[in-house]
Amino acid sequence: TKTIDEIDTELTLTGLQLIYGLNCQGKDA
Repeated sequence: TKTIDEIDTELTLTGLQLIYGLNCQGKDA
């Protein structure tokens, strides 16, 4: 099982990846 902190960290990393992905797409466009 995962702790709340582990889940929160995973969600944060996923969110950052999405933000970076959107920024990269914006620069390429």
